[in-house]
Order: sequence, then C-alpha cells, then structure tokens
Amino acid sequence: MPEPDQILDKYAQLKLELREKEEEKKRKIQEELDAKDPLKQYEKIQKELADSKKKFAKEIEESNKKVEEEKRKQVEASQKEQSEKEEKALKNLENLFLKLGGNLEEIEEEEKTLNEDDTGSEPETLEVAETQEQEDVVEEPVGVDEETVGHEEDIEVDKEREEIAEQEEETTVDAVADAISKQEKDKEKPKETSTSKRIKLLEEKVTKIIKQMSTIGGGGEVNLNKLDDVDTTGIANDKILKYNATSGKWEMADDGGGSGTDVDLSAVAQNIIPDADGTRDLGSASKKFRDLFVSGSSIVLGTTTLAVDGTGNLTVTPAGQSASPVVTQAATTNTFATVAVSGQNSVVADQGGDTLTLVGTGDTTITTNSGTDTVTIDTTVDTIDGGNF
Repeated sequence: MPEPDQILDKYAQLKLELREKEEEKKRKIQEELDAKDPLKQYEKIQKELADSKKKFAKEIEESNKKVEEEKRKQVEASQKEQSEKEEKALKNLENLFLKLGGNLEEIEEEEKTLNEDDTGSEPETLEVAETQEQEDVVEEPVGVDEETVGHEEDIEVDKEREEIAEQEEETTVDAVADAISKQEKDKEKPKETSTSKRIKLLEEKVTKIIKQMSTIGGGGEVNLNKLDDVDTTGIANDKILKYNATSGKWEMADDGGGSGTDVDLSAVAQNIIPDADGTRDLGSASKKFRDLFVSGSSIVLGTTTLAVDGTGNLTVTPAGQSASPVVTQAATTNTFATVAVSGQNSVVADQGGDTLTLVGTGDTTITTNSGTDTVTIDTTVDTIDGGNF
C-alpha cells in the first residue's frame, strides 16, 4: 500500500499537469481570439516590423564596423608610406637648401611661429548630443478593449499618435545622419603633419633662392654663335667646333666622324687603331699603297714576324719558333740565277734557294770540299775496259 507522502506527491503532480493543460488551452483560445481581433493583428505586425528594424540596424552597424576597421588599416598603411616618402623628400630638400647657402635655423624659427599660431585657435569640433536609443515598444491602445473593437474614434487617435512618433523619429534620425556625415567629411580632410609643414617651408625657400640666382647679372647668352670664345667663321653643314689653344677659341672644323667628309692624315698625332680586331683593311685589291715606310725592324703578319737582324739578314719567325734566315746580305749581293755551258742548255734557278747538282759519268769523278768551298772534276783514266793504262 502506498505511503501517504507518495499519494500527496502524486496528487500534486496531477494537479500541476491539469493546470498546465488548462493554461495551454486558454493560450490557444486567446490566440484564436487575437487572430480575429484587428487591433491584436495590427499590434503583432508592428512588433514584427520593430524586430525586423532592430535586426537590420544591428546588421548594418556590424557591417559598418567591419568597413571602418578595413578603412582604418588602409589609411594607416597609406599614412606610413606617405610619411616615409615625406621624410626622404625632406632630407633631400634640407641638403639642397644647405648647398644653396640656406640656414636651417631660419626654417626652425618659422616652424615655431606656425605651431604657435595653430595652437592659438582650438579646432572646431562637432558635438553631437547623445540620444538614447528608444526601443520600439508597442503601447497598448488606451481605452480599447475587446468591447471597443470597431470604434473608429479610438483608431483615429492611435493613428495620430503613431504619425507624431514617426515624425519625431525621422527628425532625430535626420539630425544624427547630418552630424555623422559632417564628421566623416572632416575625417577625409588630410591633416598637415610637422614634416609636410617643414617641406612646404623648404620648397618656398629653395624656389626663392633659385629665382634670385637666375636673375643675377641680368641673365646670360643663350645663342652659341654669340659667345665670345666661339669663332663661327666658315660655319656650314657637317662642321664641328674644335678648340684652338693658340687663339683660345672654339673654331669651325671638318667633322672626321665618318660623315663623308675628307679626313686630314698628313699629321696624325696618335696611334691608328681599328675599332675591332680583324675587320679593317689598309688599301684594297684594286687600290694598293705604293710604299710602306717603317722605322722598326719587324712586320707582324698574323702570328708570323718578318724581321731584319743586325747583319741585314731577313728572317721569318713563326709563332713559338726560332728565327730562320731567308735572304742573307751576302746572297743579295753575289748570286747566280743561270749556269750556262757552251753548246748546252742553260740551267736556270726556278726559285730562291734552288740547288744546282753536278753529275759525273764514266771515268769522270766530281768531289767537293766544304772547308775550301771547292768542286774538283777528275777525268784521269786508269783502265780501259778493265785494263790498266
């Protein structure tokens, strides 16, 4: 048998369930009544619109915060880059100003004066009164209950109140929007930094100095042919200016730069060197130079050297080899080109250094002695047909 406490707990539980069911039933009945009540429907629509506006406003606010953050980062990066460029430009301007004879202390004094003027007047600030956010609370229609549904006078009063509230809300929103717009425009205006102020001062000073320098002496001559140290006598096409140390002036001269004019080679005061290796000729196959006069003792042909030694001998020395005489001084003075024998054909040398060969036949013998430079022809007959004389 159940305990009394258990019975009481069970009864309390059943009673609670019955109460919840009753409340759920009443709620459903109320929803059905509200669905048929125009004021309740209107109230529901207003609440949905208000919730939608709040949600939309919150999304816009979050989106604006993200945009502002990205914009802030971009502005900071741009400001950093601009600051670096200004610092570099400032340094260059200061160096130029000093070279032109300027005094940086003068710039610092003017900067100090400008800073005092800027701090004397406080910048205008736009103060926008903070407005408390008014939640869109739908007020219960005053003096209207279920029994007054359909009364047109009460509905008209509610409409007038809503119109007044909407007008006040629009006025407040417009004022805040205008204030924000003005603040944004003020933010977009670039602030002048101390570096940019100094650059501006230096630019003004440098420009002033340069203008003063350009007017010193009343200006200079701009036409070349009117300069005192230029003699334009004989000026013509393809002429160039060439300095004459004797007269101390620049004078007209022929252009020797390959423009088709004649070049004077009668007194060359420098080495004649081609512009590239193995590309220029001295003379041609149809137009040869007549004589070649050199004071040295050698001529280099490719890698072979033709030279004349101390005794007057002509030598040929290929690259990496020793010199070998080709024509000696004695050979050039005492030489034979032809050996003539009476009743016989003459022996003619085919080329320089050709060899003459003497041949003995029969009982004739020919002997040579290199020590005495002699050739002996012996025709003594000791035997005839194998016999002795």
